[in-house]
Amino acid sequence: MAGFEWTEQEIALVLYYAAAGIRQCDIVKLLRRRNFSRTLPGVEGKLLSLRITYQLGQNSRRLDKHSVYAIIDLLAVPGLDKLLEPTYEDQEIVNESGKSLDLWLEYSMWEIREVDQINMPLQTHVWEAWPQW
Repeated sequence: MAGFEWTEQEIALVLYYAAAGIRQCDIVKLLRRRNFSRTLPGVEGKLLSLRITYQLGQNSRRLDKHSVYAIIDLLAVPGLDKLLEPTYEDQEIVNESGKSLDLWLEYSMWEIREVDQINMPLQTHVWEAWPQW
């Protein structure tokens, strides 16, 4: 029996958490904390579908973050940054898994994701610009 359709918020969260390396069973718990009700098979199936559709990597545990972030940006979810912002309870869920992952660091990397996409020319050092005698 098919479940109800996935919202863009759910898709963004699942992709974001999977790209961070969070286990699917913990993604289910994190979704529940945000009032989304998905089962483990549902999350696993959605990740498989998204991974294949968007060519995000060889398996769901190693998604390409740059590609994932680009897809999340295309979803244009209102209030997405607030939705992704971790809480103490979110960190506890991840800590219980034994995984050494700082959700606040991941979130910081999400917030500055566009910085590495800026094409900025390198400046010459001052001493390289001095005349050579």
